[in-house]
Amino acid sequence: HFQRWRLFPYLASAYVLAWLAETIFTDLVECRIRQLAGDTDAATEMVKELHAISCAIKPLTGWTARDAIQECREACGGHGYLAGFGGEIRWFGLFQRSLVNGL
Repeated sequence: HFQRWRLFPYLASAYVLAWLAETIFTDLVECRIRQLAGDTDAATEMVKELHAISCAIKPLTGWTARDAIQECREACGGHGYLAGFGGEIRWFGLFQRSLVNGL
C-alpha cells in the first residue's frame, strides 16, 4: 500500500497534464478557426500566448516524467522493475536527454 501513496501525486500530475494538453489543443483549434475567419489580430495574440504556455509546459512535463519514472523504479524494487519490461534503456535515455535539454 505504501507504493500507491508514493505514486498518487504522479498519477494526479498525469491527469492535470493530460487536461492541460487537451485545453491547449482546443485553444489551438480555436486559434486556427479565427485565423481562417480573418480575425488575424486575435489569432496572433492567441499564438503568442499558446507559444509561451507550451514553452513553460515542456520542462514541467519532462521533470514530472523523469521524477515519476524514478519513483516507480524505487518503489518497485530498483533495477528489477526496469529489467522486467526493458526499461533500463529507456530510463537512461530519458535521464540523459533531460540533462542535455536542461530539464
